[in-house]
Amino acid sequence: MSCAALLGKYGVSVAVAEAHTVAGGAAHGFHKGGFEFDSGPSYFLGLSSPPGESINGVRQVLDAVGETLPRGAAVYNSLNMYFPDGNFTCVADRESYRSAIRRFAGDDAVCEWDALEKAMGPLGDAAVAIPFAGMRADKGVFLTMAKYVKPLVVALGGGPRGKQGFEDAKWLRSNFSELIDQHVTNKWLRQLLDLECFVISGLKADRTSAAIMAFTFQERHKMEGCVYDYPIGGSQAIVDALVRGVRKHGGKVALGSPVSEIVFEDKKAVGIKLKKGGRVVRARTAVVTNASVWDTTNSLLPDPMKQQRIDSGDTQYLSDVKKCDSFVHLHLGIDATGLPPNSELGIHHLVVDDWSKGVDGNRNVFNISIPTTLDPSQVRERAFPKSDNTLFYL
Repeated sequence: MSCAALLGKYGVSVAVAEAHTVAGGAAHGFHKGGFEFDSGPSYFLGLSSPPGESINGVRQVLDAVGETLPRGAAVYNSLNMYFPDGNFTCVADRESYRSAIRRFAGDDAVCEWDALEKAMGPLGDAAVAIPFAGMRADKGVFLTMAKYVKPLVVALGGGPRGKQGFEDAKWLRSNFSELIDQHVTNKWLRQLLDLECFVISGLKADRTSAAIMAFTFQERHKMEGCVYDYPIGGSQAIVDALVRGVRKHGGKVALGSPVSEIVFEDKKAVGIKLKKGGRVVRARTAVVTNASVWDTTNSLLPDPMKQQRIDSGDTQYLSDVKKCDSFVHLHLGIDATGLPPNSELGIHHLVVDDWSKGVDGNRNVFNISIPTTLDPSQVRERAFPKSDNTLFYL
């Protein structure tokens, strides 16, 4: 949706074929039993920043296409963590984080964290200096980031007479574990950093971008203080704004329109074929797919193109790209009787059952989000008529 909105902004005629009956993919909402459930993420940075100043990639797209979140975003600054060896409230504050590390792992672990944080500094600066639109994970990164070479080198500490910036630039495409291995040996701290990565990316440090984590820690622990955001109306509010951004520039969004095949002529993608009725929608410029690399190659490419890619060895990346593990997403609407007030309860609760299982162990990490502590409007009606208590969902 971001791609379509930006293309429309710059004069390209756009048509989006969405297989689902609602837009947004994993980020959408649904109604059931008097509640408006949020199926998307509930952990954001930068949604509440002034126009033109946000470090959030989606917010940058909304600013570019002239769209906003009508009801804004609620802000908070902490989440609650529950570990086998104790609990702590993770506040968006550097010294609070260092104090927690000291309490659980000792002064040596704090020293290791300080060394890691220092190493992440230039990388975090670089991540902030480069717009999200310039970042990508494949070899095309050299094309999209070429215009940012000068600010990138400066942010990384390089200059006309120094090579440090170019040496540090390698971390932009490295996994976070490579940076951790250079500075952290404490077992508890390594487990905590794995957990931090798992919450952000669904993967441990050995499969999470070092640049993303450096950026996250820098924003969370910056001197002026940091707040997290939750969009009022849930992630659906963001999706709705993107859809408006597509349509306001003449673009079309067709829901419930799964694609059966990408149409090729002379080895060039020229359109798509819809499953319903077999209609072909022609593309004047290009076809963009947001299906996974596996679904695109195995299901959407016609057999001749698929075979050509197999023969040329071009499909090797399919085995190289790692899949995230699956997880259960359970939605609950409950009566709040006996629970603390929303202001005390908090939106996020992260539970680790057993460190020895690893953060990606089966049924070992539970991430409980209660967005209605910040956005009570998502309780649409009296789901429990006999109760006078606040209602919310997890």
